Amino acid sequence: MGRAAQYYAADEVRPLGGLNLPEFIRLIQDRYGFVKAPDLKDVGQAGAKFQTGRLTIGNKTINITELAVFSDGMVVTSFHTDDAEFILKDLFDWAKGVFGFRDPETEKPRIFESHIVIEFDRPIDPALQVFDPVRQEIAKSVEDTYRVKTPIGYHRIDLRVAR
Repeated sequence: MGRAAQYYAADEVRPLGGLNLPEFIRLIQDRYGFVKAPDLKDVGQAGAKFQTGRLTIGNKTINITELAVFSDGMVVTSFHTDDAEFILKDLFDWAKGVFGFRDPETEKPRIFESHIVIEFDRPIDPALQVFDPVRQEIAKSVEDTYRVKTPIGYHRIDLRVAR
């Protein structure tokens, strides 16, 4: 999974002549072939969230898991961050031409998120023995609370870039 997000000051990018929201939603759905488009009544609260679409350029097809448009930003989820970033740029460039959106004056950095799955040839539990006291305490708590004795293993490691 790859995600790219671009935030901006709404007043800087909003079309000067306003925006016809039903047409905006319909044309985005048509452009990217989304199977699910947002319900107009939900857009004000949760943003315009589109699901399961794609963009074909030449012989390349980029699958889009989700595209969300908010008053202050856009978020695209795809299978690769490069593809998500490409869709962000494509959407904004297209919206400028079709609806009169404007380039933001205040530059905000683009935010990326990637989920990477690593499969090991051998179990990694021995390398994580330093965490065994935590694992044992969790197993004891589960057994005490639910009367279930179950092995507790390592299933996920998250890494985050701190700012």
